[in-house]
Amino acid sequence: MRKKIEPECPFCDIKLQFNSEHGFYRCPDCGGEWWPGRIDYDIAMLWRDEQAYKRMISKPGGGSRNAGRKREKPKPLATDRYKLE
Repeated sequence: MRKKIEPECPFCDIKLQFNSEHGFYRCPDCGGEWWPGRIDYDIAMLWRDEQAYKRMISKPGGGSRNAGRKREKPKPLATDRYKLE
């Protein structure tokens, strides 16, 4: 006979409660949720995605040339500053 798996919270060391309606484990103390499932990550794909993200955030501006720049307002001419009536 197989032994029933009773996972514990990695933070609180308390037995997790299984939510049969949604199929996940929940810690009654800290409220953490652990969803069981297959882990089939493609390590090479994760590495490429991370490198692309790092390249994207390392570039200043990141987007178009004018993104983030404010245009200078033209200074009014001396004749426009003072109006004589």
